[in-house]
Amino acid sequence: MRKKAEEMEQMYFCSIVKNKYPHLIMNTDLSGVRLNIRQAVNVKRMRTSNGFPDIVFYEPVGCWHGLFIEMKASGEKILTKAGRLYSDEHILEQAAIQRLLQTKGYAACFAIGLEAALKALELYLDDQWHRAREHPQIIIPPER
Repeated sequence: MRKKAEEMEQMYFCSIVKNKYPHLIMNTDLSGVRLNIRQAVNVKRMRTSNGFPDIVFYEPVGCWHGLFIEMKASGEKILTKAGRLYSDEHILEQAAIQRLLQTKGYAACFAIGLEAALKALELYLDDQWHRAREHPQIIIPPER
């Protein structure tokens, strides 16, 4: 059920963004879309990693080349009480891709829920990305 909630929030997020920021170039990953076996195999062959973020904005702002957001459903927990990422293989793979994107000049984060994704985009577009860590539902994987 969590995957369906994430999909619905992501669709709503994209709808809001298209209406509020019609000038932005945005693309989404198809990993949440139901495909038949042949299509799924072909998509997997064309992808460099399973950890690629859900949404990308091709909009340079300040020192950043673009923004990548990995959306999670509202209420989903990806951090332990100690503030570390859970040892879930998929979450760790997503975090590794985000760190790699950061080294290449892209802003990247996990956004827990619709409001966090909207806030991440707002901070990015306002050239205030350095404040993203202040929001508890925007998680930027630390460098290792």
